[in-house]
Amino acid sequence: DGLDGSSESSVMSQEDLQAALDSVRDTFCSLLKQHVAASQSTRSSTSEENQKAMKDVIRAQEHLSSVAYRVKQELETRKAIQQTKSRIRSLKTVASTVVDKLRSAERLLEGVVDSAETKLRQVAQAKQGVVQSSDVIPLAYRLGVTHSINAPAGWDISNPIRPYPSEPMMRAGEWA
Repeated sequence: DGLDGSSESSVMSQEDLQAALDSVRDTFCSLLKQHVAASQSTRSSTSEENQKAMKDVIRAQEHLSSVAYRVKQELETRKAIQQTKSRIRSLKTVASTVVDKLRSAERLLEGVVDSAETKLRQVAQAKQGVVQSSDVIPLAYRLGVTHSINAPAGWDISNPIRPYPSEPMMRAGEWA
């Protein structure tokens, strides 16, 4: 970085900023001492020396303004970086929550699809008219264990027609 304040880097390190400020301070102090010394010894100072000192002060002031502007830009850049980092952390949290919910929904949907596939197979089998004994026997057992086999309501024991199919009726049925 020269006295004109030109720099290709948009972000200065803290050490660079401190060095630039120290350089400006030292230059300004040196010029101020020269000016004070020149003012006190008016006999020995010439107009040419005063003009040179003034030009040096103006150059130092321009450099100081340039450095101050760059420091301001640097601080704004750092503030923007911090805000962006904060926003990224927030978005990561939201993304993590969304991913967790999607995984939960995926597990739920897998269960629903598996259940639907099972039911579709059962429906297809039922449409074929095939009844497996492995389906009937457990159902009959559950009905028998729970004592849920009763005569129809209103059936009288003296009625000659039984509330269950007779053997000839069963032999004439589809399962025969």
